[in-house]
Amino acid sequence: MEWFEELKRRGVYKATAVYTVVAWSLIQAIDVIAPIFNAPQWLNQTLILILLVGFPIVLALSWMFEISSGGLRRSSSKSDSPASSVSIKDYLVAGAISVLVLLVVGQQVLLLSRANTFESETLASSQVSEGIAQILQFIEEERFLDAFTLASSIEKDQPNNTVLQELWAEVSAIGSVISEPEGAEVWISEYFSPSGEMILLGNTPLENIRIPRGIFSVELRKEGFLPRTILAANPYFSFGNFPPYPDIPPIPIMLVSSSQSDDLLPVSDIELGLGVYGLTSDQLKLGEYEIGKFEVTNQQFKEFIDDGGYETPAYWEDLEFLKDGVEISFEEAIELFVDTTGRAAPAGWELGSYPLTEGQNPVTGISWYEAVAYSRYRDLALPTAYHWSRAGLLNAYFRTPKDFSNFSGEMLPSNDETAAGPFGTFNMLGNVREWVWNARGSNKMVLGGSFADPDYMATLAYELPPLTRDRLTGFRVARYTDTGVALEPFLDPTDLDFITDFRDAQPSSTEVFEAIRDQFRYSSDNLAPVLELADDSNPIWDQEVVGINTDYDEDKVRIHFFKPKAQTPSDPVIYVSGLSTFSEGAQLKSPSPEIFDFVISSGRTLIILELDGSYSRYDGMSQLSGDALTRKRASQLLNWRSDLGRSIDYLNTREDLNMDSLSYIGVSYGASIATPLLALEDRFAAAVLIIGGFSGNNVVTLSDQLTHVAHITLPTLMVNGTSDNIFPQVTSAIPFYEKLGTPADSKKILFFDGGHEAPPRAMLVSETVSWLDRF
Repeated sequence: MEWFEELKRRGVYKATAVYTVVAWSLIQAIDVIAPIFNAPQWLNQTLILILLVGFPIVLALSWMFEISSGGLRRSSSKSDSPASSVSIKDYLVAGAISVLVLLVVGQQVLLLSRANTFESETLASSQVSEGIAQILQFIEEERFLDAFTLASSIEKDQPNNTVLQELWAEVSAIGSVISEPEGAEVWISEYFSPSGEMILLGNTPLENIRIPRGIFSVELRKEGFLPRTILAANPYFSFGNFPPYPDIPPIPIMLVSSSQSDDLLPVSDIELGLGVYGLTSDQLKLGEYEIGKFEVTNQQFKEFIDDGGYETPAYWEDLEFLKDGVEISFEEAIELFVDTTGRAAPAGWELGSYPLTEGQNPVTGISWYEAVAYSRYRDLALPTAYHWSRAGLLNAYFRTPKDFSNFSGEMLPSNDETAAGPFGTFNMLGNVREWVWNARGSNKMVLGGSFADPDYMATLAYELPPLTRDRLTGFRVARYTDTGVALEPFLDPTDLDFITDFRDAQPSSTEVFEAIRDQFRYSSDNLAPVLELADDSNPIWDQEVVGINTDYDEDKVRIHFFKPKAQTPSDPVIYVSGLSTFSEGAQLKSPSPEIFDFVISSGRTLIILELDGSYSRYDGMSQLSGDALTRKRASQLLNWRSDLGRSIDYLNTREDLNMDSLSYIGVSYGASIATPLLALEDRFAAAVLIIGGFSGNNVVTLSDQLTHVAHITLPTLMVNGTSDNIFPQVTSAIPFYEKLGTPADSKKILFFDGGHEAPPRAMLVSETVSWLDRF
């Protein structure tokens, strides 16, 4: 007890209390003031450390000295002996106190430091874990640029994180970017988010670097050169890392000097196949050339007219003018190249000019001959089908950005920069289809599809009579600059390998059909229907979605019902649409003028099946070609037979449908490749086939339309375009109609003036409803 009494007598307790209060006040004050001046965290930590170190010193001094009215003096002993020099005992006691306190304080500081370190490491680990989870989410959503940016940030702090290292292969692919000339900055941004952030990859040449996966806009910038923007997928040829062709180097991106115009863009020399279906699949070396960045506009074509283009013989030399396959003179032809008022101008113009607001629109209403004449006026050329295909699609493996190409039903200006190509051109897919040089027979080829076409026309080669002057067809120009590659072979007429003449084709025998039919047997067991959606919010129809099991895998067939309100029971109509629904990302849309809304208005229930490979069940079929596609279609038809049969089995269990009046409507793909289903399924009362016929695709006997067509015996209406280039009138549509097994009085074929497109609505509605009413 004497020890504690001595501490009290010497004022140690008092000093401790005062010091603690002052120290606490300083800490509180610094906590308030520091943020105002953005003071660093180490300032607080330093103050606390000083106060902790000062504490034992204050204790020692308070033991040895005391403050009196006479100033600082040595603390007296308990016996109040006269002041003398500080004794050795005092030093020992003070030292012991200091050491003891320093040990205690040091231990606490060490524990606090370890706790802070652990807390920081735990926080950092937690943040990294959250970051990894976010990267996985980005990968799932195919937001590869976001995943790449976040992964790069985490790697700076934790370069040896093993989980991150494993994820890099999913986020990126090693590739290279080269340019001519070198030294260009390479910026990339998400193609499907045009307003998104751009990130800098570095300066060319960039060799074997990480590049985000996905589809990107790649912009190259270099002083003295115009910015060059291309569409690029990764991995792909652009970066020299496409797995099927690992030995092909990256495609050099050629820059245009700022002293020149970029109306024509350079296309690099690369030996590859083509991206347009129907052209040769051979590897072609085209050399370097230039092609129009945009489609030729009304304003540009008006300059040709004003400069006497129609009257200048040099622009029309050596052209063979054909009308209905018969040659006519230049004088006869030129009389056809007039506008609505008889002036020499594109069809649809008036008094030799275009509407004032349409100067930047693509020129249309021009024949192939007018496109050639304009090209010569500019000392340029109409591109060949091969050069057009290379510039617009690069290769058959290219993932066409159809979501951004213009198949909207309305024309866009030529200089709209929404839909880029692999070499920086715009609107080669959609907007207006484009004349190219090559002939097929007496016709000329057009490529790219138009705003009024289904989007799968973007990659199909087809043909038109050269005098065609419609609102859907325009063109762009080219210049051939590589004298080391012969141009002549690419100017020759070409053939389209998907068009077959079926006029003399013979259907399979009954014996073959019956043998094949056995392979299409399916099980009606375990349908297990589940109502997935019921929606009565639409004023015209009620929607239901019912899922049933398949009998060949763990997937489900989703059956979409669009039922007229307050009409039960109703006649069911199963609708199978075109090829676009069997493409990646296809979305099932509600009924509209394009999706037979009038079926519901006529009091019927429209039913859309998610067949194997369609909509949410996409399985990569659109990426296949050749034998792989042939085998896929055969196996897929077996699954379609099961999907259709089991769906009808389920429909038979419902009381809101008149199953005796079950009908089928097929469009394009659904009116061609899917038609064997009509021979295999005998529960349909009638069928309507829109823009269908025999398909020229290579098939095996199992899925060959010729195996089945003679055994389609239900009442069938066909509606086709006279200029359909996919199912030509003479070689496909009419032969299919003639070979149908349906009695003559129960089948009918109608033609409208048009191509592979929707028939005029009035005709479609009246003829379809009348046919379904009849049967």
